[in-house]
Amino acid sequence: MRVIFMGTGEFAIPSLKALHADGYRIIAVITQPDRAKDRKGNIIEGELKKTALELGLEVYQFEKIKLHAEELRRLNPDFMVTASYGQILSREILDIAPIYNVHASLLPKYRGSAPIQWAIINGESETGVTIMKTEEGLDTGDILSFCKVPIYEGETYGELFDILKVAGAELLSETLIKLKNNQIIPIKQDSACATKCRMLTNDVAKIDWSKSNTEIINLIRGLNPKPGAFTTVNDNILKILSAQADEGNSLGIGKIEITKQIKVGCGRGNIIIKKLQLSGKKEMLAENFINGNRGLNGLICI
Repeated sequence: MRVIFMGTGEFAIPSLKALHADGYRIIAVITQPDRAKDRKGNIIEGELKKTALELGLEVYQFEKIKLHAEELRRLNPDFMVTASYGQILSREILDIAPIYNVHASLLPKYRGSAPIQWAIINGESETGVTIMKTEEGLDTGDILSFCKVPIYEGETYGELFDILKVAGAELLSETLIKLKNNQIIPIKQDSACATKCRMLTNDVAKIDWSKSNTEIINLIRGLNPKPGAFTTVNDNILKILSAQADEGNSLGIGKIEITKQIKVGCGRGNIIIKKLQLSGKKEMLAENFINGNRGLNGLICI
């Protein structure tokens, strides 16, 4: 069967590899234009693009895919697959062939971008992957299949991302076989249960020390390794990459205590910082940071 694959981020790579390994004829891989640059200003090729080229696949990079509907129609795909693509598909694209999307949440919860991060930030104990049939709404299409994945205590976005990208590829393979054999009955999403993810802006990533230590640790986990939860101390941006809860009386909202460890007061309890990074510096363990930064003791994080 002739397939067009659309994806950009690393989340999409296992799904592309699964389609290739399963013997589908991938007639085009569509990914976002290369935008990242190295320190010398050279364009860095996206990881999905590299993977597609290594597999000998044709790669297209469209600024606006909606302008290329006729070009895709001429490729005559039997179906298309999207995974972390990053562009809204117009009616003209949707009418070309069925489109199946690999989405990293248990829809209808966490529609939109950053579903993995928000599941952790919100303290969920479970998430998963959904394969849905794409329609014009944002992640509103019929559910074809899903799998549940637990979120373990202390698990970070990066760790959960690696699990879900593989789970998504496996579920995609299983779902396409069942579709071929007419073994799937699509399920309409219950919009009353839907939640939508906010964009991960600086406002989200900035730690609000008036919140409980549990909420703050969830934020740190959910934004590790990127973009990273941060605070400001003495006019310096401090990114906190790992922390654990301390249930003693709060030191005071945002107050730093440095002894043999770094403790910061929260609205309820405190956190003990385990790994951190000053702006422009390398990340380091808290015990290595303490030696040269005892002057922060008693200051307030804002």
